[in-house]
Amino acid sequence: MTVAIFIPCHLNSIRFPNKILTKINNLEMIEHVRRRALLSKVKNVHVVTNSKKISKIILKNNGSVFISKKKHLDGSSRVNEIVIKLPYKKIILLQGDEPLILPSYLSKLSDYQIDLKRTVLNLASKCNKNEIYDLNIVKCLVDPKMYVIQLFRDPNDINKIRKHSIFKILGTMLYPKEILNEIYSNPPILSKIEKKMSIEQIKVLKKKYKLKIVLVNKSTQSINTSNDKILVEKILKKSKLQQLLFSKIA
Repeated sequence: MTVAIFIPCHLNSIRFPNKILTKINNLEMIEHVRRRALLSKVKNVHVVTNSKKISKIILKNNGSVFISKKKHLDGSSRVNEIVIKLPYKKIILLQGDEPLILPSYLSKLSDYQIDLKRTVLNLASKCNKNEIYDLNIVKCLVDPKMYVIQLFRDPNDINKIRKHSIFKILGTMLYPKEILNEIYSNPPILSKIEKKMSIEQIKVLKKKYKLKIVLVNKSTQSINTSNDKILVEKILKKSKLQQLLFSKIA
């Protein structure tokens, strides 16, 4: 029981209320995410939520769910409340709005060979031209060994930037349990600018840990708005790979 996937979720999304329970092909989004996670090499998959409504759906589908406190700083904080009581050494944090996540990406993260004493891993992909200037997307600059130097949303904040060096930070991370607990038992003080950026990974760097990206070929469409849901449904209709994965979880 070394590695486990935790999916933090709640119902209070500002841009798309109750999105976690929105149905895609007649299946709740959280179930898309949870069932895809179970297709990876990691067989310990848990949902963490403050919602009895979400919990009821997970239990109805024979899934594992933990009830957390209502308010948390972010998803990692919500997961940390639960994992400190469990025996896992490595924690994969998967966002609940990733209904098209590829199980192979989760397997790649769990298999990644590195000394994790001071390092957190984060899936990332190359940015295309549109993504670079999209303020909804978290980007990063990395050094030659793929360790994150800087996190940002607006490329205008970075001087003398080279577009080919920018990577898109995805919402899937691997924390050593000790690092996750240390960050959230004693959270770093963030500046007003850092709070405004609302980038969860900033806390990792502020606590002087390393953040290393694990590169994947392509990012998958997440759902932040009702328009994103339409895009996901179109991808499910067009992509043979996505159709195959859906047939395995439906």
